[in-house]
Amino acid sequence: MREVINNLLKDDRRILHVIIFVSCVVLLLEYIYNYPLFGFGGDIFQHLACIREISKGTIPPHNPITASNVPDVHYGPYLVVLGYIFAITKVDPIILLYIAGLINLCLFIFFAFKFINEILGERIAILSVISMLFIWGPWGDFAGVYKIFAAYDFFYPQGVAYTLLFAALFCLIKAKKDKRFIIFSIILSVILFTTHLLTGIFYLILIYLLVIADCYKTKKFDKSYHLFLIGLPIITFLISLLWPFYPVLDAFLVRTPHASVTLGGILSLNTSSPIIVPEKHSENIIYSLAYIFINKYRPFGIIHYPVVAGFACFGVIGLWKLIKENRLFLPLWFIFCFIMVVILAPFSERFFLFSLIPLHIGFGILLGKFFRTEKKKLVSYIVVGLLAISFLTTGFVEYSYSLSPIEDYNFIINNTEKDSVIMSDRHTSWKIPALTGRKVICGHHGSGFPNNGSERSKAINTFYGHNTSNKERCEILKKYNVSYVVINNKIKPLKLPYSIKYQNDQFIVYDCKNISVCTKNNNC
Repeated sequence: MREVINNLLKDDRRILHVIIFVSCVVLLLEYIYNYPLFGFGGDIFQHLACIREISKGTIPPHNPITASNVPDVHYGPYLVVLGYIFAITKVDPIILLYIAGLINLCLFIFFAFKFINEILGERIAILSVISMLFIWGPWGDFAGVYKIFAAYDFFYPQGVAYTLLFAALFCLIKAKKDKRFIIFSIILSVILFTTHLLTGIFYLILIYLLVIADCYKTKKFDKSYHLFLIGLPIITFLISLLWPFYPVLDAFLVRTPHASVTLGGILSLNTSSPIIVPEKHSENIIYSLAYIFINKYRPFGIIHYPVVAGFACFGVIGLWKLIKENRLFLPLWFIFCFIMVVILAPFSERFFLFSLIPLHIGFGILLGKFFRTEKKKLVSYIVVGLLAISFLTTGFVEYSYSLSPIEDYNFIINNTEKDSVIMSDRHTSWKIPALTGRKVICGHHGSGFPNNGSERSKAINTFYGHNTSNKERCEILKKYNVSYVVINNKIKPLKLPYSIKYQNDQFIVYDCKNISVCTKNNNC
């Protein structure tokens, strides 16, 4: 077994092509099954809505969810490109995202390999990429996960940001000896920062960790190279302020807690919260322990490393090997992220996922060392068997989730106008802008910059309240200039005194454009 693996690893191009091929097959199967569209609150619906809004050509685009001119922090270069492609080709935005995901998956593998190869060599680069894609624990379903069985994440801005992160780091390292890479570093830094602000900020931190690690290893300060690295975050931020599709600076302003979806807003909040076990299950100790485990550091915390990272946790051994060799960049990367997880810093769940990258590379180092040494065949078979079990278990758990079915929203397109504002429950509202281009009162969760979000959420809750009078409902509809109400009987059934425009077994579309007549005659 060891000899077979060693022979395979001799040709890095061949094995890299195999990894790309297998990964793309898995991703295509996810697309054929339409796995990304299952469920209530997937971020895909926000990104689809962004593409539709960008395609209208307004700069900056209006809000993708609500009828307002408040922009969205997702209007980065990646979605802007997709938005204009949609405007020109009229290809379904879902298909555009799927194609973008396939392309980005290939680029992710390529640039991850190039980056790791540049600092650790081909063999470890191959094993590390294999670890990144295939060696995970059985649990972990969250935006920012880059395992192959959640490969649909690669069409998210976060997935594109990972690729840009590796490409930018590769260029930074190459720039030490080849100054031509400096311009590529600046361009990639700005694109990364404006595509996904959180990953962009983390990347700027990594630049300073790279300076520390390089100075420690070389025992000297390279004025031209290190001063460039020190100044790059400032250059990146200043150039990013010129991005016309959303105001980058506004994303760092502190907002009110109830409408807080900007970086500044979330940074102003206390992320810790008490654990409340549902009363009806509180006497079931097994359920209670499981509930606490899942929610203690929601969604990820230090106790989740074994079940999310799996065998990649042993990557700390490979990172320790780098420390002994005075190569500190990857260990510093992991230590910084781990500290952010331990102290429950804002976005700690994202830093949890950022910390897995050096862990996977460390595990690649460990595997490289294992297959270089003389081992008995039995031990080699056991190791490969455990890795195969990890791969299969991760896939089985990922696709065993019970997810809500995909619904056809064409009835909304056929029975409403393009500029319609629609009132519906928050779960249904989350999909309407994405699948129809119509605007709603409020989405499933935050959408870009705050736009009286708490007030809008309260309006929906009031509208669906059992004690709310029809007159109060009329006032809410008039306030937000609502043209239609879409009732999803499977989520929040409600009968209203308006004319029915469309009805099936699940949905009712009420026409409320003549709401003023209703109020005047006291019929509501």
